[in-house]
Amino acid sequence: MTESYRWRGYELFENVRHQMEEMLRGIFAPYAPGGGPTARPRWTPHVDVIENETSYTILADLPGVDPSQLEITLQQGVLILRGERPPESLDTGALYLQRERAEGAFERRISLPQAVNPESVQARSRWGVVLITLSKEPSATPRRIPVISEEAETT
Repeated sequence: MTESYRWRGYELFENVRHQMEEMLRGIFAPYAPGGGPTARPRWTPHVDVIENETSYTILADLPGVDPSQLEITLQQGVLILRGERPPESLDTGALYLQRERAEGAFERRISLPQAVNPESVQARSRWGVVLITLSKEPSATPRRIPVISEEAETT
């Protein structure tokens, strides 16, 4: 049984980059325009990017985000997700003992390695997960070239 595995080391670097962005955003949010001691850092949704021969599929975890308020744009090979998760309106006198769920505005940019057909982009939401499908441009998909044998053409 022969299986070919693609090297996935870039995923490790992407995860580290994402974690560093979150950490730096949390540290410097109070110093950003409109920030202050009570400023909440912006957050970035987690995504999976899946590729096959003809398309990309992106799964974005966006629980609590109204799909009608989600803005998805494709610009020069970059898919941009923008939106906002509103704060939960709980008892105003309650004291948080632990708070890990992010709220507020977010933006996530995903660079696509190959050209996609902007007319083919489709998005749907189910249970807080947004599924985005993008078809590759026909010129970006690999095409097998047949080899014609010259021996068969001799008379």
